Amino acid sequence: AGASLFDEAGNPNIVNNEVLKEVMTTYADLVKAGILVEVNDWDQYIGTMLDNRYELMEIIGVGGTAVVYKAKCHRLNRFVAVKILRKEFASDQQFCRQFHDEAQAVAMLSHPNIVNIYDVSRSGSVDYIVMELIDGITLKEYLSRRGQLSPKEVTIFATQIARALEHAHDHD
Repeated sequence: AGASLFDEAGNPNIVNNEVLKEVMTTYADLVKAGILVEVNDWDQYIGTMLDNRYELMEIIGVGGTAVVYKAKCHRLNRFVAVKILRKEFASDQQFCRQFHDEAQAVAMLSHPNIVNIYDVSRSGSVDYIVMELIDGITLKEYLSRRGQLSPKEVTIFATQIARALEHAHDHD
């Protein structure tokens, strides 16, 4: 039989550290590769107030360059999404400038398939974008739940994406 992290009584199996070592090595490799993010690094922001206005409540998305939080805007009493630039990019001035420039460019767009941008700022050492909070699931989550899409669904999604891209390019 294979090694187990727990004995028959459910207690940690301290005698066999090989399984634990393998699990932790795999986890570390996935974090290093950018496939997993050590959420604890980002949990520190939960409860934080940015610019005495946006209270970060929970993590709702993690990407390659930023982490997105559900937040409460205390000035307008509404929920928003706040995208915070990862620390490793925050020290790169050119990257920060692009982050702010892209937010300002998208903020000038108004289209049903493009999320609204409300604010872009820096609070202390934290660069962030405040966006419309969209309830529901992401396309990625939809695909993982649904599996293969029908041709009709592909057409609907592709049309929405194409219209948003067309609008963005027309206003470039």
